[in-house]
Amino acid sequence: MSFDTVNLREGRMKTSRTIIPFRKTAACPASATLLSFQCQNLPADTAAQVHEHLEACDFCCAEVRLLAHHEVGTVSFKVPEIPMNLRILAESILGAVDKRAGKTD
Repeated sequence: MSFDTVNLREGRMKTSRTIIPFRKTAACPASATLLSFQCQNLPADTAAQVHEHLEACDFCCAEVRLLAHHEVGTVSFKVPEIPMNLRILAESILGAVDKRAGKTD
């Protein structure tokens, strides 16, 4: 088995000096931004930033190629309501965090 095969199985890409993980990072644009870039719906300055990022990020390049197959507006989803018991739990936890941080409404 070759070195390249092992790296591809592990989700890593080989470069001349280092092995770079093939994944989205904090520096990567959101998928919605990449979709807007693909559809040419971004302001020129933002599009330039995304283009510059794509020159260096293989993962986002692959995502943009995948998004080229996305048909905008063909499927709509209804966001379900959060169950009341889960809402109460979340609000109590968030309220406790806010109190510890000294925040009040």
